[in-house]
Amino acid sequence: MQTRGIKLVHTSGEPSSYKTILTPAEFCDILMNMRDSYDLRDKTKELEEKSIRRKKLMYLHGFGSSAASGTVKTLRELLSDFDVVAPDIPVDPAEALPFLRGLCMNEVPDVVVGTSMGGMYAQQMRGYNRICVNPAFEMSKKSKMLTVGTHEYFKPRKDGTTHFEITPEIIHNHAEMEEHQFEGITEADRKQVWGMFADNDQQVNGESLFLQYYNQVIHFSGEHRMDDRVIEDVLVPLIYRCVAK
Repeated sequence: MQTRGIKLVHTSGEPSSYKTILTPAEFCDILMNMRDSYDLRDKTKELEEKSIRRKKLMYLHGFGSSAASGTVKTLRELLSDFDVVAPDIPVDPAEALPFLRGLCMNEVPDVVVGTSMGGMYAQQMRGYNRICVNPAFEMSKKSKMLTVGTHEYFKPRKDGTTHFEITPEIIHNHAEMEEHQFEGITEADRKQVWGMFADNDQQVNGESLFLQYYNQVIHFSGEHRMDDRVIEDVLVPLIYRCVAK
């Protein structure tokens, strides 16, 4: 190379010719050599690191619940090779939806699992593997719990909060979000989303609405809330199936 041993400066278009010590052809040669060296690198270490990287699951709880739910505890026990991320979901969907999308961008989960209200939110986490368990897609219309007033969490939040307030504005925000929750679904999304539906769910029945947009469904014997048997026998195998793709 003509400029070997000289500090390289690319100044194409520089009027002072003495400053132009790296020709465009030499610059391109350097880039191609860098590219070829990268392509021929030893990938063994990278593959080893990828193979031992722990998988990550994000769990989205139902209405009135928290990150301290029994489902989270069971998932952590059964999925010892996973990191389980479980946020406390804000009560107002106008705050919750952008919060969860931002959390997914930061955590990059291998799979998002949501139950009931959490299943409704999970469906909207575009671009990730998702499992919606008995999803409550129509909270504002059919939920007996989404009523104006003060409510108690099933278990305290991480910050110690034990009660929350539902206002007419929050109910309105639920209704508005529900109108747009299925917008922008792609063919890739349809391959990434599973629905799990109990045969004796007395609280919500979102399967018919789910099937208008997706076709991957598993039915299980049980009620609206999963017990440990369903988590171990149905949900956990489906989680491994999703991340194995």
